[in-house]
Amino acid sequence: MDKQNIDVLLPPRHADIITTACDYCVVACGYKVYRWPVSSPPGGAKADQNAFGLDFPTSTLQLWVAPQQHNIVQHNGSASPCLGASRSGRSGG
Repeated sequence: MDKQNIDVLLPPRHADIITTACDYCVVACGYKVYRWPVSSPPGGAKADQNAFGLDFPTSTLQLWVAPQQHNIVQHNGSASPCLGASRSGRSGG
């Protein structure tokens, strides 16, 4: 199966990792939020360049990142890229 190259921002290795839960239903699925300064470059496609510790694009049924998972948020008065993922190849930064 061919892998598609889709441009999405990947969190850099130094991204803050926040564990949280979805509050849209009673299940409250857990997920991780990756946040980093907007002035910092995003992570790269190689495993040693991103906070997931995975090479991108990944294969079928592995972690994937869609543009819809990315947002810019305010944190301590500064804009920060923010990305939510339901599972991660790494548990720390």
